[in-house]
Amino acid sequence: MVKVSVIIPVYGVEQYLPDCLDSVLGQSLREIEVIAVDDASPDRCGEILDACAARDSRVRVIHLAVNGRQGHARNAALPQARGRYVYFLDADDRVRPGALEALWKTAERENLDGIFFDSEALYEADYQGPDIGRDNGLRKGTYPDGPVDGLTLYRAFWAQKEWYVYVQRQFWRRDFLWDKGLLFPEIPVHEDEDFSFRAILSAERVRYLPMKLFDRRIRSGSVMTTPAAARNFYGYFVSYCRIRAFLREQDICDPACYENQMQVFEWCFWLYNKLRDRDALEGWFAGTEYEEAFRQYEALRRREEEDRDSDRYELYASLRRFYIFRQESDREVFAGLPPFGHVRIYGAGKIARSVFWRLSRLGWRVIDFLVSDAAGNPPELYGRPVHAFAEAETLPDTCVVIAMARERHGDVARLLEERGWTYYTYAANRMEGPFGGNDRA
Repeated sequence: MVKVSVIIPVYGVEQYLPDCLDSVLGQSLREIEVIAVDDASPDRCGEILDACAARDSRVRVIHLAVNGRQGHARNAALPQARGRYVYFLDADDRVRPGALEALWKTAERENLDGIFFDSEALYEADYQGPDIGRDNGLRKGTYPDGPVDGLTLYRAFWAQKEWYVYVQRQFWRRDFLWDKGLLFPEIPVHEDEDFSFRAILSAERVRYLPMKLFDRRIRSGSVMTTPAAARNFYGYFVSYCRIRAFLREQDICDPACYENQMQVFEWCFWLYNKLRDRDALEGWFAGTEYEEAFRQYEALRRREEEDRDSDRYELYASLRRFYIFRQESDREVFAGLPPFGHVRIYGAGKIARSVFWRLSRLGWRVIDFLVSDAAGNPPELYGRPVHAFAEAETLPDTCVVIAMARERHGDVARLLEERGWTYYTYAANRMEGPFGGNDRA
């Protein structure tokens, strides 16, 4: 019986590969297999893998004729996996002693689809790059101590700014991946953005295990430390398209999920503007299923008049407003709010929803939404009630953020002051910030 299949894409890492293999084959859990994919590596990696397979029957090697990158290599290995669970490891990293046994026992005991855990940054002695290991350690948030559905755990990760997509810190049941059709997009980089997002939202039983079970090597020349290029834009753009399609297919409207989609779009937009004068990005999409999507992306960027009435333009306009506003410091924008820790939002339209996302990300508690007339408005937004202002209860130590068109600000401010609500501030008409208006807020 094979309990865990460890899938390792291998390319150009002969210096680190023996350490990686030793960390896996020396695990206390013996009923494992290693499926190592020689992704047309130009160095001695293929020879090292073949020699290891000759010594240990638990190692199988797949030699690819053409380099397809990590997503392709993992997809090539997954159909051959025989283990009840699958773990994806990079060939320049290593798994800690006892890690696979701890993960297997937890998954079996709690009947899990998947487990998320933590890691340690392992810096090479000659590494001279930036400190990028800040999010490689133990998560500091508060999480359920047991199985929950994937959306619940994802919300907890996102709310505490600890959602990381590294597949090396995930442990999945093989049949779950297979039944859900969870393969990696075969793109040069950032394939884990799409895979991790779809996997956690598709899972019925997952948990977070607060243990450092994996060492992530920080070295020059790796995917993490290589300067951004056209391949990075391509990876983020394809991930954005796939994430957007997944949310629509599954009819998922959770604000945290939508914000993830917008964040990936923001990375696309930033990289596009950084790279467009240096690289011919269009060449990455020619002849692919994303060629038409990229053409539309180009059109939306230019705000062509013929697109103004389309759903695509409306989505772009919302995301573009998000991007512009995000460029400013959120903490500076909301610095005028009194330190109560909770607010009420006056409005229930697009501006109010944008304000909700931004406040939530900063840790503010939004109590409810206030509107002049409840007719025509939903009874709740994002789990918060929508109250007609005339019927709303007065709450002490609460600030009201007026999130409506600028021409309504004066009228709403007068209504608030008539009720004795003196702590309020304004959201600009097109979310251009900063907040303005009442100095008392």
